[in-house]
Amino acid sequence: MKKYFLSLLILIAFWSAGLAQYQGGGRGMPQSIGHIYGKIIDSITGKGVEYAVVTVSGFKYDTVKHSGGITVLTGDLTKGNGEFNLENLPLSAELTIKFTAIGYKTVERKYTFQIDFQKAMKQRGSGDNAGNGMSGIASMTDKDLGNIKMSINNQLKEVNIVAEKPDVEIKLDKKIYNIEKNITISGGTAEDALKTIPSIIVDLDGNISMRNASPQIFVDGRPTTLTIDQIPADAIESIEVISNPSAKYDASGGMAGIINIVLKKNKRTGYNGSIRAGVDMRGKINANGDFNVREGKINAFITVGLHQRESIGSSTTTRDNLIGSPLTNINQTDPTTMNGYFLFVRGGFDYFINNRNTLTISGNLGKAHFVNTDALNTGTDTIHPGYINNSTMMRNDTSGREFNSLGASILFKHLFPKEGTDWTADVNYNSNGGNSYGNYYTNFYDVGGYTYRPEVQQRQTVYSSSQFITAQTDFESALKNNIKI
Repeated sequence: MKKYFLSLLILIAFWSAGLAQYQGGGRGMPQSIGHIYGKIIDSITGKGVEYAVVTVSGFKYDTVKHSGGITVLTGDLTKGNGEFNLENLPLSAELTIKFTAIGYKTVERKYTFQIDFQKAMKQRGSGDNAGNGMSGIASMTDKDLGNIKMSINNQLKEVNIVAEKPDVEIKLDKKIYNIEKNITISGGTAEDALKTIPSIIVDLDGNISMRNASPQIFVDGRPTTLTIDQIPADAIESIEVISNPSAKYDASGGMAGIINIVLKKNKRTGYNGSIRAGVDMRGKINANGDFNVREGKINAFITVGLHQRESIGSSTTTRDNLIGSPLTNINQTDPTTMNGYFLFVRGGFDYFINNRNTLTISGNLGKAHFVNTDALNTGTDTIHPGYINNSTMMRNDTSGREFNSLGASILFKHLFPKEGTDWTADVNYNSNGGNSYGNYYTNFYDVGGYTYRPEVQQRQTVYSSSQFITAQTDFESALKNNIKI
């Protein structure tokens, strides 16, 4: 009887100390020793739900503000098999346990630890000591909630997924630079776009070099007669740098590789489009429009761009010739002006025969005209002691350049059930023609400003044209992540 009474006193002291601490008025044994565990499973498959969120809310007393309220006490994420484990929970408060997971309906449970002193004393066992009573209390602070079944939420709201293309994509055989949203090249040409790519060098004359050689220019995966100043930057979606072309491409690219310019083509359902316009500091306008219509099995698209350009430049050169006789000093100035425009139109349609077969017919038209004026003034003066002579050469010239381009293509594409496997067949026609001219007038003046020889008049005219038809078929299949045939 004496031992039974002693055990009862210990249990009461334990409970009182914990309650006092919970209420902020004591420093006895900690009362937050509750332990809850269990497993969350799918109500249909019976498999554990991974990364489900389990939160426990309950009353918490603030010893500083001397007030309390309902708040989140602790939480846990389920393991790969759906198990969870929550510790240090208060024994004398009603707990709200909430289970949430993406795609499942939220489950909520209420629970309060029930400490039965009489039951604990009956669990003393054959040892007949107070410690067994304490172990009975400890067993009541552990609660197995069992399997918590969560059912799939079939009433999910509409989800809008917006994906942004990265600026640079590294593929197995090429690097892709997505430039369609680069506002720094708006109103320019493909020449301006290529200048933004690190591995490509474009000089002042528009010549391209890559790996110290001239690459081949492709448009939409096929050779083209267009030059980089004949393609507006606003019509470009991305630029692919193919350093080591595969058998799919023409071998004439040499050691420099291939630069493939991919033009924009929208395939969004319905009616959509955009218009962009701007004016530069010299009053020249540029305007672009993209329009797309997709209804049923037909997707029609068109892109129109008009660009006016005016470039003003000047150069000054001073040179002393210190070898020869007589020694001379040359001063040269060269102000230049260029005015012109270019027009680019591209359109076509896709016919979706079924989910795996698509027929595409497209064409493009380009036209441009540029006029350059140049006034070259070259003055030569002797710097040899005792020798005085001075002459001036003035050359005025007007030159122009214009081009017309036409292209058309028919493409068939078949997708196989295996991802990364497709077959394409296409026929392409490209034609490019133009001419350039220059009128040069040169006058020579002596030290007194008088002409000492007749005016030299020169005229240069160049005509050019090219056209070709290519037919090609390709089969491509991904064998592994890093192998493609």
